Amino acid sequence: MDWEHQLVQKIVVDREPALRDVLERGITPDYFKEELHRDVFTFIVEQWHKNSGVPTAGDIKDNWPNYKLAREVEDTLDRCIEKVWELHRRSMTILTAAAINDAVQSENIEEAINRMALGLNVIQSSTSVLVDENLVENWDERLEDYKFLNENKGKLLGVPTGFPSIDEATAGLQPEQFIVLIATPKTGKSLIALRVAQHAHQQGKKILFIGFEMSNREQRWRYDSMTTETPYEGIVRGALNTEEFAKFQRSLKQYAADAENDFILSADINSATTVSGARAKIEHHNPDIVFIDGLYFMDDESGEFAKGTPQAMTNITRGLKRVAQKTRTPIFGTTQALTWKSKGGLSMDSIGYSSSFAQDADVIMGLERQDEEDATFLNLRILRARNTGSKQVTIRADWTTYKFTESQAELEEAMDQLAEESGGGED
Repeated sequence: MDWEHQLVQKIVVDREPALRDVLERGITPDYFKEELHRDVFTFIVEQWHKNSGVPTAGDIKDNWPNYKLAREVEDTLDRCIEKVWELHRRSMTILTAAAINDAVQSENIEEAINRMALGLNVIQSSTSVLVDENLVENWDERLEDYKFLNENKGKLLGVPTGFPSIDEATAGLQPEQFIVLIATPKTGKSLIALRVAQHAHQQGKKILFIGFEMSNREQRWRYDSMTTETPYEGIVRGALNTEEFAKFQRSLKQYAADAENDFILSADINSATTVSGARAKIEHHNPDIVFIDGLYFMDDESGEFAKGTPQAMTNITRGLKRVAQKTRTPIFGTTQALTWKSKGGLSMDSIGYSSSFAQDADVIMGLERQDEEDATFLNLRILRARNTGSKQVTIRADWTTYKFTESQAELEEAMDQLAEESGGGED
């Protein structure tokens, strides 16, 4: 059965309603393998745009006298669409396999991996599933959703960050969201991301933490210091005394015993640096939330743009947002703010590399020191979010054990103490 021919005939017979359904399902001329069917389909779409109507059989015969058109097509439109969609995916799979094989035969393994990642991304992005909904027809489903929200008033609906004020503002990090944390270099954004991941894990969530700035071993040291509240330097320098090491050992064992789910660390610079590679890891591990530390280290898998360029970062942010939507998983990423654009405080203009972060992210948070000379207190602020306003919290940082806690009360107490010591309390 020539399904491409069947689909074209179905459009000509059923006119505009059929063409609209085909276009809404994502079918484009590229889906047609046969050049003749592709040309006819392209002509139909162009004429529809130009004249607001589907060309008649006579119009098509005028351009392609030998093109056969039936007056009726027995197969349903849905079946024709599904078959063309399947054939397109099959064709793309064959082309991808051939490209991979050519690279392997040339002993260019890196190129083979890149071809594989790019091909899988194109194939997996193809879909024939409609995501439209009729608000008149699905009122009962929406009502059930609202009942759930009302019954769970005040409860987090997404993954908790561990910072109560942020959680209150966002109701947790939601499925399909792309969340970005920005900060100038050496502020602590990677540690805050790890702290959010640790807290989510303590709440029973499965974590995938992809990091490009340091090895798994270095991340593990930080995480174990944070989880067991053991001095980081003592762990990595082997400087814990007998009593301290015994306590560390008990804490680590207790952590493993209490864990309800997995925490996967990945520093895979061979495959996870592309959107497709990250998606493959997400689908393999099926986490509740994904963290990507150092988005600016990722590669544009199209190979068209150099790492770190605005065009490359735009492809990456758009791709990660789509992955979050398709996998229904929150993706929490970190990236750098430009120091020279952050002198007066972090803003949306501070984000480096590309403006696409602001366009694609659902939530953008900024992290900065309250005092450039003292790293004890940090400000964590929601700079922009689709569903909430701006919110700022003060975080008290313990850089010995990497303990970060929301601490407005401690800040006020410290400021009062400072005022007293400087004589300000007597005024």
